[in-house]
Amino acid sequence: MSQLTNQSYSLTVQFEDVDNYGIVHHSCLVRYFERSRVDYLLSKGVDVKGTDYKLLVHDINIRILQPAEFLDNLNIEVRNVIFDGYKCVFNQRIRRLDKSLVKSSITLVFVDKDNVICSIPDGFISLLS
Repeated sequence: MSQLTNQSYSLTVQFEDVDNYGIVHHSCLVRYFERSRVDYLLSKGVDVKGTDYKLLVHDINIRILQPAEFLDNLNIEVRNVIFDGYKCVFNQRIRRLDKSLVKSSITLVFVDKDNVICSIPDGFISLLS
């Protein structure tokens, strides 16, 4: 099992992301985590489109500690990535200033060109180091 850490992605909550109560709808949190994760992979030189494998979401666990609101400036952090066999787990969190609002653990699996689960491709972990 291998583990890598830390990168941050910033955004401002838009009107379209909030519900009638003025708080970020939970479905938007998944998008925020996805944006952060893709930004992390791109920053490490991972080709997210032109490869022989795909990374698919296998499991999502999100814990909302406090709501985010319209116009909040948020940082979405990739806290660590844990590799284990055929999957990688991204532990992420959303922060406003120095307060944690949302924590997530998102498990991705690798699939080959035939959409069959496969082991972590050679060189993938070293790209993220």
